[in-house]
Formats: sequence, C-alpha cells, structure tokens
Amino acid sequence: MDDIIFSGFSYRGMIIDNYFNILLAKIIRNYPMIEKQIYDNQQQLLVDLLTEISNNYKTISLGKLATKYGYTKPYLSSLIKSLSGFSFVPEND
Repeated sequence: MDDIIFSGFSYRGMIIDNYFNILLAKIIRNYPMIEKQIYDNQQQLLVDLLTEISNNYKTISLGKLATKYGYTKPYLSSLIKSLSGFSFVPEND
C-alpha cells in the first residue's frame, strides 16, 4: 500500500490539475500579446488595402478589393471605415 501512495500514481490527478492551472495562467498572462497580434494584423491589412487603392486608383473597385482579399463588399466597406475612419467610395464601383 505504501508503495502505491509514494510511487506517484496516486498524485497523478493532482499533478495534471496543477499543470493545467499553470498552462491556463500562462495563456491568460499572454492574452494581451494575442490582442496586439490581431491589432497588428488589422493595421497590416489597412496598409495593404491603401497600397492597393493607391497603386490602382484608376481601376480599383470595392468589388475587386473584396474578391482579392476574400471579403464581401459590405464587410470590407465596414472594415475600411472602422480601421481608417474613412469610407471607400470609388466612382467606378
């Protein structure tokens, strides 16, 4: 009986629970890093969109941008507005 208690098998559940708590604490502590990464991705998307608009201003349309970046026109329009504060209203759309 003493061999089973001290062999580590009887504490297996408690050890796993503690490892889980440590893992959860690390995830929570690093959560702002995840938010920052998402924010940086959105900034990069805005830069990409503005570059595309600037390079192709004569022929660009919301539909073309939406297709290229895999969004619907209404969603991309809303996204551009939320990221830049400006609406995308091309004359040829």
